[in-house]
Amino acid sequence: MKKITLLLISMSFYCLLQAQIYVAFSYTTPPIPVADAGNDTTVTEGVPFQLTGAIHGGTAPFMHYWSPGLYLDDSTLLHPTVILSQGVSFTLFVLDDHGCEATDQVSINVIPDGIPSLEIPLFHLYPNPNSGQFTIDALGINTDRPWAMVLRNHIGRVVYKSDIPVTDGSANINLPDIATGMYLIEIIINGQRTTQKIVIQ
Repeated sequence: MKKITLLLISMSFYCLLQAQIYVAFSYTTPPIPVADAGNDTTVTEGVPFQLTGAIHGGTAPFMHYWSPGLYLDDSTLLHPTVILSQGVSFTLFVLDDHGCEATDQVSINVIPDGIPSLEIPLFHLYPNPNSGQFTIDALGINTDRPWAMVLRNHIGRVVYKSDIPVTDGSANINLPDIATGMYLIEIIINGQRTTQKIVIQ
């Protein structure tokens, strides 16, 4: 009886060793994201417009941003608002949920609106950010005539416009009623213009 039992155990173990197991599975490659920064275009200097970014393919959710972000109201939006005084190339960066990356670039050409841009090497606005009180220095400009100042919000709307008094190439600004946010300040001096981003908090 013991011999028969041992024989059966040996045969079962042998069968297990000889058995072959087949496992069938399928794998689908996730779609690759494609960044679309839009078409190259020409805009008018100082006039707000929107970039037209888009994402095709890939796996949501996506992370995306534009570079450079200096001229944009929000570099993480697909359609940020832009105000330019010179031509700029923007790059759209995209990262999908699987870590796949994509980029695309768009070139924006700018045509002047009749007021030439001004290069002021010593143009300085401080502090920035500020609470609505700040100083503008333009030590390379020899004039005490009032400067024209225009403040635009993130969508390009003019929220403040005035002539500002100047002393020795410097002007002190006080805007206590301006809401917090990011603005583009435009200074016109002797018929020429310079712009800078400013944050009021």
